[in-house]
Amino acid sequence: MSGKLLPVLLSLAVLVWIGVVAMSAITNWPHIPLDMGGKNAALEAAYQRAVSAHILRAVLMAAVPAIAAGLVLLTLRRRRGK
Repeated sequence: MSGKLLPVLLSLAVLVWIGVVAMSAITNWPHIPLDMGGKNAALEAAYQRAVSAHILRAVLMAAVPAIAAGLVLLTLRRRRGK
């Protein structure tokens, strides 16, 4: 594979992955069923914890592969420079 093609393909793959994770996060957003009252403090607290955990999982799922790809690209660039 060409030396200039690998970073482009890896960057494109990372962007596609981030898009897939974003779409998954949007479609699987936590919700409160309609038959439960919305004014219950315990329910609101549980919902906020669920939303926070959902966001954290989505950020980690998107960021970890992006960081790994960045480290791979950095390593390849340093090897070529020597």
